[in-house]
Amino acid sequence: DAAFSAVEIALWDLIGQDRKLPLYKVLGGAVRERAPFVAYAYTVALEEGHTEAEVPSLMAEIAAKSIAATGATLFEFKVGRHSVACDIATVRAIRAAVGPHVELAVDANMAFGIEQAREFLAGTADILGGVEEPVAALAEMALLRREFPVPVSTHCTDIEKLRAFPEIDDIVGDINVDGGISGVIRLAAAIRSYDRRFWLRSNGETGIGWAAMCHLGMACVALDRPGQALIDWIEDDLITGDRWLVREGGVRAPDKPGLGVELDRDAFRHYAELYRTHGAFTRYDAP
Repeated sequence: DAAFSAVEIALWDLIGQDRKLPLYKVLGGAVRERAPFVAYAYTVALEEGHTEAEVPSLMAEIAAKSIAATGATLFEFKVGRHSVACDIATVRAIRAAVGPHVELAVDANMAFGIEQAREFLAGTADILGGVEEPVAALAEMALLRREFPVPVSTHCTDIEKLRAFPEIDDIVGDINVDGGISGVIRLAAAIRSYDRRFWLRSNGETGIGWAAMCHLGMACVALDRPGQALIDWIEDDLITGDRWLVREGGVRAPDKPGLGVELDRDAFRHYAELYRTHGAFTRYDAP
């Protein structure tokens, strides 16, 4: 899937370059001034020397700075790495830090069991605007949605499977696995026809995939809910020039042909060598 999406995105880039038009214009033109994105963050890692008691205040500080820098109207962050009590306290500390006008959402990555999810939602439902994959099973997500007034989202994009769970509100896709640009446009329209919202999750924010997300966010009507973005957390996006950071709630792609990016070949070779010598790694176990 990822290989197909990479080729598909590259072909769209070539079409834009051939027509001397930015991709969002090739896709039909901008339906909004900027591709909307959330302010998004991982939680504080205890492996970095912090204690659980410090997590709420540290995350509140991160949230306030992130909202101020990005202008986003929604802050989303990871839960499920600490105790439920810590996660509840963190949500409440963030709400106090960003004020009542910023929507809050959390991404659990299926880390909770059903009882943990119930405990978490019981302590946060009054101030939480959404929870992504609180548990592993779709049936349990639907059950939680019946019990709590918090919209639930899933990464499952199988519409036939989702028909059995009308309680699940929203779908979170991935440009790398959902058929690239064309696949996302079709999927977003299909999901919208079932009165569910659709947005894109972070894909690592290397410059090429990030550029595709930004053009899509400007041109695709169904992508009105801010997508997830970790561009502020990326060391190097592997393209030349300044990074397209989220400002005023989103990103406006430049009016350059195609995706409007150029690969930084030196950076690409550097990270390719890191992968060859160290294998795959995350921010928690980076060499």
